[in-house]
Amino acid sequence: MVDAIQELPPRSGTLDMEPEDVRADLIAGLRLWASHRSPCNVAHQLGISMARVRGMRANRFDGFSTTALAGMASRADLGA
Repeated sequence: MVDAIQELPPRSGTLDMEPEDVRADLIAGLRLWASHRSPCNVAHQLGISMARVRGMRANRFDGFSTTALAGMASRADLGA
């Protein structure tokens, strides 16, 4: 049984992704999600300020850690 498990190919998904790829996917998902909502709704649902929403819409995500982006994606219900 252990031999059969060891022969399985690696799963595709976030476990195989580089940290930069995970961050890029989170940003892309949040930008798309936010583009279909009012800025006020985005700020409220994600728990961020309107200034942060404006920054997101201007593609400025440098102030967000990957952990913060993952939390926002979870609050936006973007999980798979």
